Amino acid sequence: MARDLYRTFYAQGKNDIFANIAGSEQRPMDAVLRLLTLYGITVQAAGLSEGQFSNIDVQVLYDSLLEQGMASEVAAL
Repeated sequence: MARDLYRTFYAQGKNDIFANIAGSEQRPMDAVLRLLTLYGITVQAAGLSEGQFSNIDVQVLYDSLLEQGMASEVAAL
């Protein structure tokens, strides 16, 4: 969720801080994906677009934080 928010905020304002944090969020996601694949565990997020989540609580939180952060760069920070 955090990675998706930071990518969106970066696209909105092009502040490199958001790109750097999104990259930092991506690395552990990649590591977990490798482990899930190695052990044959189904990836729940497979097939979902950026900003879409199978867990309704995560989706509600994402939508709320996105709305707040889109108000301004300061709000996103």
